[in-house]
Amino acid sequence: MNSNSITELEPKILWKWFDDFCGIPHPSFHEKALSDFILNKAKEFGLYVEQDSKNNLLIRKPASKGMEDKPAIAMQAHIDMVPQKGVNSKHVFERDPIATYIRDGWVYADDTTLGADNGIGAAMALGVMFSENLSHPAIDLILTTEEEIGMGGAEVLNPAWLSAPYLLNLDSEDERVITVACAGGRDITILLDYDLKDISSDSIVYEIKLHGLKGGHSGIDINKGRVNAIIMLSQILISSGINFELISLNAGTVRNAIPREVSAIVAIEGQSMGDIEGKLLELLPIYSEEFKHTENPFQLSVSSVAFDTEVKAASYENSLKILNLICSIPNGMIKNTHFSHDLVEISTSLGVARISDGNCELQCLMRSLIDASKFGLEQRFKSVADLAGARMESDGDYPAWQPEMESPLLASLVKIFTDYYDEKPSIKAMHAGLECGILKKHAPDMQMVSFGPNIRQAHSPKECVEIKSVQECWQLLVNFLANPPVN
Repeated sequence: MNSNSITELEPKILWKWFDDFCGIPHPSFHEKALSDFILNKAKEFGLYVEQDSKNNLLIRKPASKGMEDKPAIAMQAHIDMVPQKGVNSKHVFERDPIATYIRDGWVYADDTTLGADNGIGAAMALGVMFSENLSHPAIDLILTTEEEIGMGGAEVLNPAWLSAPYLLNLDSEDERVITVACAGGRDITILLDYDLKDISSDSIVYEIKLHGLKGGHSGIDINKGRVNAIIMLSQILISSGINFELISLNAGTVRNAIPREVSAIVAIEGQSMGDIEGKLLELLPIYSEEFKHTENPFQLSVSSVAFDTEVKAASYENSLKILNLICSIPNGMIKNTHFSHDLVEISTSLGVARISDGNCELQCLMRSLIDASKFGLEQRFKSVADLAGARMESDGDYPAWQPEMESPLLASLVKIFTDYYDEKPSIKAMHAGLECGILKKHAPDMQMVSFGPNIRQAHSPKECVEIKSVQECWQLLVNFLANPPVN
């Protein structure tokens, strides 16, 4: 493993920027240090730069010689990253740099998310802004924050920053694909209060963990047969027939990642650890059979834990009520589009569960290519919550981005792709949230498209980016800027 080798990759200016990103912690809500770093670099380089209260950045670069009469181009990426790590990782995202290594032509992080989503797109754009030998029209670079947690940066962006007629979003994750539309989203939170009881002095407290699952992006990977650890452990515990009292259940850190592991602390009276583990492991192959071609082997463990004699738990009846609620809320792919069998139209994912001390909080993210469809799905959540005596909260709504198939921007980029690859690119919609939907709300007449290199397993510790595709996307961007569309 050579953690410093990415700075030797080509183009060096791009990879040097990405290495800088990896060296400065920047999970969502902690982007200021990175934003300030970019701000100061832009000032040193003599570029016009603005920073707003959300740490969004606007960097402007004048046209190169001979390109002054061409229409301006905006580039856009976000600088926050999803903080996910392996079960044994000691990484602290707010403090520690991302350690990178190269394997088989791909760049990975050391058991954490890499931040190629969307650091590699931002690095590509910054490489352009800090290059001195490229041909290009006037360029506006917009770098946003809080994209991974509700797109808060884009939501408050000054519309005056979006004055160019064309915008390239650099947050796509498939080479040779031009993205022209994306799903909108809405956050759903289910809240349930429950009574607590004292634990019997004869009870033993156990931690039951389900782990080792793939996880992944809750939009892009939602139709790939990934197991939701929270729901799976709830199903197994309900089916086990074990008379348990739930002390706590915790899983997930962000709504937009499929949870890979879950931990439940339970009190059980009159059964040995071996008996409990045996009952749970007996159910494992039954539940895992459905996912044998799409998931890692399930790993389930039971261990006794020390506990404070003052600790309280939900009764068995209330414990079942909580787990039945988890199993009942909508989750996964709801519907494919009518025009493509592999494009999800509506989905929802339970990403975070926090259950303890009489409070149950379940955080979900629903996505839809059709904004109106979110209302029907939200009603399903409310119906389940009402039946369980719970409350539902809805916020963080952002719109879908609708395609403009006849735009000069798309036609120009298709030609650039076709000339480079000697074949036409795929033109697709994405079942994930891009900021284009919100940006379009700020600038309705702005034409937008999105592209980017191959990134796999985003929002998981297995995230990686393909080096060759980064080099190719860089060349596509350079070629496009040298040959922009005409107004």
